[in-house]
Amino acid sequence: MRVRETTRRKDKRFNLEKNRYLSHFYRYTPSGEELPEKHDKRISQKIFYSGLAYLPLNYVVTRIPEAFHRFEIIPGSLQGVNIFQLQEMPQLFHFDSTGFWNPLTPTTSLGTRLVVSTICVVPAVLMGLKMDMWFRPLADGQKGDNRLKTLKEIQQIYPQIPESKGGFPGYGGIPITHYKKYWYIQTDTVNTCIVGTSRSGKGQIEVLATIDNLSRAERQSSMVVNDPKTELYVASKDELEARGYDVYAFNITDPLQSMSDNPLALIVKYWKRGDIDTATQLTNTFTNTIYYDANASDNKYWLYTF
Repeated sequence: MRVRETTRRKDKRFNLEKNRYLSHFYRYTPSGEELPEKHDKRISQKIFYSGLAYLPLNYVVTRIPEAFHRFEIIPGSLQGVNIFQLQEMPQLFHFDSTGFWNPLTPTTSLGTRLVVSTICVVPAVLMGLKMDMWFRPLADGQKGDNRLKTLKEIQQIYPQIPESKGGFPGYGGIPITHYKKYWYIQTDTVNTCIVGTSRSGKGQIEVLATIDNLSRAERQSSMVVNDPKTELYVASKDELEARGYDVYAFNITDPLQSMSDNPLALIVKYWKRGDIDTATQLTNTFTNTIYYDANASDNKYWLYTF
């Protein structure tokens, strides 16, 4: 998990130009080796939330039976009244609210209050545990103190290349970030995983930008690009050819729109050299790809001769 701690810049005026290219104008304060503290069992917090839930719960529950006792039917309220000739409804009930809403005023006997208070403990504790789960901090003793690099650190570590036009010395690489009219790229030999939902811009933002800067570099790199929808091929073919690349499309779905390919060429090459062992190994690899059967024995190739 990456943790990013930020503090407002108080020693520098607001920079509108910088805010235009960044989604923030913060200065990052690295947390160093200080890991988030472990909050252990959080007993005091659980007691606090349980008490917070207990007070209103106990108040409401103790008032419910008292409310029934305070309702009184007015004697003779319906005596001699013809309900079919009523102009307005007579008062049937009376509720004595004296001291009822005051939480400090006892409304029931001591024994009743003790029983009700004991019953309220269990749901109050359950509610307190639930509230503690809601409000406890997420950074609870994680192992690691990584953070996102600042713009200044990125500018110091990664090579800066022009945004779209013009060459640059050395090799191209994977774009790390974009600031103003420049890309900052990773030129080391690393594996890169680009994560995003469908149509989120992975190809436009990362893949096409990588193809572009690799081809604009002074030392151009060969590229093998997996392109199931042919979008990358259509978008970059003409520009790559203009920059001196030989572009080939290997289309298994439509061989007529594909470069030629002989899967036996490498086998024939080693056979002609007299390297029978390597040719045999490559033949086994090729046939295993086509005729693999998990349930077949060592003589599986004889199964296809009958």
